[in-house]
Amino acid sequence: MADGILYAKNTDEFKDAIAKYNTVIVDFYADWCPPCRKLGETIHNLLPKDYKNAIVLKLNCDEAGVAEVSKEHKVSGIPHVVLYVEGK
Repeated sequence: MADGILYAKNTDEFKDAIAKYNTVIVDFYADWCPPCRKLGETIHNLLPKDYKNAIVLKLNCDEAGVAEVSKEHKVSGIPHVVLYVEGK
């Protein structure tokens, strides 16, 4: 994890991050998506640098392992952001 950003490539990594951190900003994105890149920068800049129990969890919707998580969150377009606090 670098600068509060964690990348999940499958459902297990996603669930582990939600369980481990108090506050998780989930960012569904794709590398080819300009609005996703801009929103990703904005979200990262909003994350408090001194708060160690908050992360941005990025999920690339083009990766096969992310499909199940995307479906569970009803992601129909990107960028798509979900906030988890204490696992909810």
